[in-house]
Amino acid sequence: MPAPLLQLVRRTLYRPHIENGLSVAVGVAVAGVAVGWFWGLAAGIAASTGALCASVADQPDPLNEKPRHMAGALVMSVVATVLSLFAKDVPAALMVATGVTGFVAGIVSAYGRRGLGIGMAAVIALVLAMGSAVT
Repeated sequence: MPAPLLQLVRRTLYRPHIENGLSVAVGVAVAGVAVGWFWGLAAGIAASTGALCASVADQPDPLNEKPRHMAGALVMSVVATVLSLFAKDVPAALMVATGVTGFVAGIVSAYGRRGLGIGMAAVIALVLAMGSAVT
């Protein structure tokens, strides 16, 4: 392989983002399989969904700020999930839930990089709950 191409491959593949993505994928899979093994498929899916939403909100913050950010993501994700599940049979209610979640996530995202992860965790939770609510 030519040296410039080899250098490009190294810069592309050996980046912290890829390592972080792989570790998140393994963590989500382990959470889902471990919970699913003991409590069944539905519980495993719920655990892996929660792990996915938590991984989106988890940023490299100082340790004293992490509990506040993660608690915000947890609350927003749970509220978005509950909104979606309560509105699953009424399309107009799902549109309102989507609009409210999107608006609140947008407002929270205005706080920058940390807020963006919290808002996206809520949006992902809403979308995954909407997908699971379809019968």
